[in-house]
Amino acid sequence: MIKFLVFLMFLFHFILTIDSHHTNNRISVYYESICPDSRRFILNQLIPTYEKLSPYVDIDLIPFGNANVSYPNHDFKPYFQCQHGPDECYGNKAQACVIDLTKSTRPSLSYVKCMFSADNWRQTVMTAQKCAETLSMNWTQIKECIDGSHGDRLLVAHSHRTFNLEPQHRFIPWVIIDGTHTDEIQSRSQTNLMQYMCEAYHNNHLLRI
Repeated sequence: MIKFLVFLMFLFHFILTIDSHHTNNRISVYYESICPDSRRFILNQLIPTYEKLSPYVDIDLIPFGNANVSYPNHDFKPYFQCQHGPDECYGNKAQACVIDLTKSTRPSLSYVKCMFSADNWRQTVMTAQKCAETLSMNWTQIKECIDGSHGDRLLVAHSHRTFNLEPQHRFIPWVIIDGTHTDEIQSRSQTNLMQYMCEAYHNNHLLRI
């Protein structure tokens, strides 16, 4: 109970103080669309944190993870191999397209949440369309992106960002806050991201005002 009250004090202090010195802090998440650990982190940590601190936090979603890209036909058509199979590649591309088309955190995060929350969340071909329709998104436009060259380009761009991480990712999800990754950031983000953000601001370690 005491720990909970202390956390509430941190959160209250965070909101009151940052409001007058407003600089958004950026949480970048490298993840996969049917990875259980990615699902757990996004549903249990990232989304609740964004819902509480959305005016002060920017979310950067990079759906690619431990995938690979190759050009087997020696042309400009990329071929993707994903850790959890073709359905994950489809889900990664669907989410990449929505992130690009909406260009806004809340709708794109709502879409990712919808896909991860579905009972059949691993069946991304079904959940991608159903979630778009549930959220009143333009499925025709999203599907054109998924099936066309634009979706390929988006995943290739995500692959470049993922492969060029410093330090390189060792597992997924991989969490970066304000351009920095440490073992502490990773560990504490996965257990209590909101508390970590509030404490980091309070101690003036990571959150810059």
